[in-house]
Amino acid sequence: MESSVWTVSNIKGDFDALSKKYQITPMLARIMVNRGITSDADIRAYLFGTLSELHDPFLLKDMDRAVELLYRAV
Repeated sequence: MESSVWTVSNIKGDFDALSKKYQITPMLARIMVNRGITSDADIRAYLFGTLSELHDPFLLKDMDRAVELLYRAV
């Protein structure tokens, strides 16, 4: 079995301060900073977003087929 190697960007940031401010893990704080989510507004949208702000899942390739498979299985 092949082992996977994960590479995490080395972007500088105060991950401990972010994790305390938003009550998240330092790893999640690092992931958000690596994705460019750094402003208060962006962080709040990422952590506390609503369903209406999500993209339509049916824009994903073959989502209709996946739904049909799940429907038949249940």
